[in-house]
Amino acid sequence: MNLFCLLCIPLLFFLRRTASVGEGESIWGLPLGVVAVVIQYFFGSLITPGGFGLSRWFSGFVDIAGLPALIPLMVCGALVMLRVLSPRVDYANFALLWLVPLALFAQ
Repeated sequence: MNLFCLLCIPLLFFLRRTASVGEGESIWGLPLGVVAVVIQYFFGSLITPGGFGLSRWFSGFVDIAGLPALIPLMVCGALVMLRVLSPRVDYANFALLWLVPLALFAQ
């Protein structure tokens, strides 16, 4: 399962990149993802999971599925609004590159 999770995100990125006429600006997702890994390493999980029930589900949603997928989209939108990136940047490629270091960190 770990190998699948590690290889799935780069595979999806390269499939999307070949399907779309790409701009190179989504490459900024990779160094920003490394920064996110460093922050996650030092601060740890946001919600400590309880023994059973809703607290464990909520912790898994926030720390494993929800925030790692939503934060790159919000950062990309903020960079577009600040005119650091062009409005034509591909949000999905940016988010997929952001998730590569997180997948390596989860190993």
